[in-house]
Amino acid sequence: MDLMNGLPRVNLTAMRLATLIWLAGIACCVPGMAAEPQQKEQTAAEKADRPRQQEISFQCIAPVPGLPVPMDLTQADGIRLNALDVTVSLKQHQAFLIYTCALDIPRGIRGKTISVGVPFQYEPPDEQANAARQEPIRSLPFTKAVQDVVTSVDDLKCDFSLVEGRHLQADAPSMFPIAGITHWLVAQVPNKAGIHVLTFQFSVPYTQDVAITPEPKVHMGEPRLTLLTSPVITWTGGTPRAVVNVYSSEMTNQSVKLDPSADAKSIMTTPKGVYTWSLLGADGRPYAPSLVLTPGPGWVLDKDGRMTVRGERGVLTDQYDVTASSTLDRDPYGVPCSPDNLKKSSGYWAESVSGDGQGETLEIRLRKPGRLLGIMLETGISPVTDPEKDSEARRHPNIAYSMFSRPKGIQVTLNGTYTFDATLRDDWTPQIVVPPYYRQPVHTIKIRINSIYRGTGTSDTYIGILKPIIQ
Repeated sequence: MDLMNGLPRVNLTAMRLATLIWLAGIACCVPGMAAEPQQKEQTAAEKADRPRQQEISFQCIAPVPGLPVPMDLTQADGIRLNALDVTVSLKQHQAFLIYTCALDIPRGIRGKTISVGVPFQYEPPDEQANAARQEPIRSLPFTKAVQDVVTSVDDLKCDFSLVEGRHLQADAPSMFPIAGITHWLVAQVPNKAGIHVLTFQFSVPYTQDVAITPEPKVHMGEPRLTLLTSPVITWTGGTPRAVVNVYSSEMTNQSVKLDPSADAKSIMTTPKGVYTWSLLGADGRPYAPSLVLTPGPGWVLDKDGRMTVRGERGVLTDQYDVTASSTLDRDPYGVPCSPDNLKKSSGYWAESVSGDGQGETLEIRLRKPGRLLGIMLETGISPVTDPEKDSEARRHPNIAYSMFSRPKGIQVTLNGTYTFDATLRDDWTPQIVVPPYYRQPVHTIKIRINSIYRGTGTSDTYIGILKPIIQ
């Protein structure tokens, strides 16, 4: 998306939110445009008749995971979930979750395997309706929206599937917590009597709200991870122990917030900075049907390129020199690729090595060093940048965006000494990477591609925008 397409003297040329500019009426009030002939002051009646600029809002959607449930009540009668440990690793733009379940399987259970499922709330928009929206969103099929899936029993991998449809006994009274669920990660547990440890591992992106207000300002809400806790009550005899452990692998622990606050009363912090608390109250039931973790900051961007991150103000800057370890000759539109395009409102940079670009680097030297609040990135080739140039991409935005590889994991090195990792969201919406803990003036930034979201049509990995946020 291109928020300030065609306005080269405005800092917001950094973003590809072209449609939003038109919708929010920004183009008529941004400094740097060609001067219009002077007009007389409008009367109150004329002002009243003028169409009001509207706020534009949309949501970056993500699957919302719940605690595991038995998938066949007739088979699972008598099976107990003795304990459940939920470990949440908070990354910059997604969370990695591990469910460790102690299952007590009695003798006499029928079948070779026992199905246990993780429920997900997920409502991606209809693709055709989404493409017709004023501002389409990135949405993925469920089988691709949940990533990095591994399931195991007693440390041995077991079969799993990502499936859609209602639970077979969704209308049973005990299954009311999952009555509306239609997406599942299902593991097949070998039917052997005794206590066995079932583990689910998976990653999901965060949910974020975006609003464009008529001032104009872009408001990116705080990232949220919602965890549905009520499904744990579907197990026979209840669950004696259910604990959550949260640690920030790419963020500062101080940035994590929790809702509802009732859970916060039982939170403890380990010497290594891991938050841990019981999901269950004294009655053995969850404090609330769900809880929300907010692992990082939202941000606000105004028309002059000023940004507010965690209450601190900085500015998007294109005042830097950049070199790349390799550069592709031309993008799919035939336009030359260049690392200097990262500072502009059009064009792309892509690596040119064989393979998918893992290990390739961008090196930035700031002309005016300062404290780094974050780095704004837009990855991949945006399918909504220029509908007139590529109408097919605009009609099928998710398919078009998936054709070209995008960075997933990056390593950032500041001043040649301080290094941190960041996991990016697979989305054409601008996102920021925040340096945890580092507060020194930054002179140089080196970005290394560690992993990618692989494209369906080419292995070339693209980045459209890279803008440091300097205080």
